[in-house]
Amino acid sequence: MSDPMTRDSEASRASMDPVLRLSALLMVIKGVTSAVASQVLIIPAGLILLSPRHLRSRAAWWSLTAIVVIGSCWYWYDVGNHNWVIMAWIIGCALAVSRDDTEHMLRTNAKTMLAIVFIAGGLQKLILGAWHNGLFLELYASRNPWTAELFGFTELGRQQFLAVQLLIRTGIIEEAAFYLTSTDSTRVWLVIISWITVLAEVGIGALFVLRSSPRTILWRTSGLLAFIWLVYPFAPVTGFAWILLILTAATLPSESTALRRACWISLGWVIFCPYINDADEIVERIARYF
Repeated sequence: MSDPMTRDSEASRASMDPVLRLSALLMVIKGVTSAVASQVLIIPAGLILLSPRHLRSRAAWWSLTAIVVIGSCWYWYDVGNHNWVIMAWIIGCALAVSRDDTEHMLRTNAKTMLAIVFIAGGLQKLILGAWHNGLFLELYASRNPWTAELFGFTELGRQQFLAVQLLIRTGIIEEAAFYLTSTDSTRVWLVIISWITVLAEVGIGALFVLRSSPRTILWRTSGLLAFIWLVYPFAPVTGFAWILLILTAATLPSESTALRRACWISLGWVIFCPYINDADEIVERIARYF
């Protein structure tokens, strides 16, 4: 008969294997700001992803970490906030596989990072005035046809906004005063949604600060997954929801199989979400064949 402690250790180890593999896969898909580093990191990340012997290899993880750090810091001015989070997690993985208590350290690192990310994100939005009056969501929603229609923006107003964005991005103009043709009721809803988003972020972050009881684990995981399902369609930032789900899965104890399964289902939703914005075009292309 096997030792219960050994079984628990093996279960914990097995539950963390997909987390490590998905972390490596994220780096292969996402890369870093340096194109050269993005190509080179495929070697250690590929070994971690495909070879069981290298899944917890210190050499592979530290090689990947060095490439990610150098590749990100080389063009640091172009690195988005979520890319720094991804880099920090890769460093955390390298530190964890270098210790005997790998699973415990991964779980602790993930829990700490989620607390910081959500609380800092909520506080940042409280400081920025564009979130107080719903302006940020108004501008973001106008980028895609279905969200623009949902919030009552006219197609003409949306196209004008996208044209101004293009002019600013290409350097033809530096800034522009612009007014979207949304209704007063739309703005009220945008303000309400903005404040709900801010409070939800702070609340979820606070739950990750609390001690990990079964009830707290259920609440914080459910809250984070609900946040992703509801918010990500409106703001599909590449890689951000992916790393949040990896971190969430890493915080779960080995016996939380249902919650872990919910994380992987949510990952499928995240992968599918960007195509929602192109749904009209996809339907039109399919219709041409019939």
